[in-house]
Amino acid sequence: MVLDRYLDESSTNSWELEAVPSDPQVQQWNKEFEEALKELEEEKKKVAMIEEWNKVCENDGDARFWWDEPIDDMGLEELEEYVRAMQELKKNVASRASELTMANYHFGNQKMSHLDVEVNGFSLDGVFLKN
Repeated sequence: MVLDRYLDESSTNSWELEAVPSDPQVQQWNKEFEEALKELEEEKKKVAMIEEWNKVCENDGDARFWWDEPIDDMGLEELEEYVRAMQELKKNVASRASELTMANYHFGNQKMSHLDVEVNGFSLDGVFLKN
């Protein structure tokens, strides 16, 4: 049971119980509580990653993604390489979106018939140059 695992770890959290309740409602609450704890831990990891990135950016004011670099001062050769890189990025994003869509379909959530990719309200479809 869920609580047995926590009790076995000799944790000192005040919310732990010494016996597994037989009431189905309490068991359901325990299950929901465990799921909420997992979500909380995932969110904490995301926050830690964002904070780490923010520290990197503060220490290095020029830290940014390659696609954020200004293109005004690029020469023709650099612009051509930039376009090739953007096309490769587009293929990678489309491939990953397809993988996620297939995984989503495979696991029974058939509500999503396609994946709309948007960033800050702007659709990425048709943004990049075509081959």
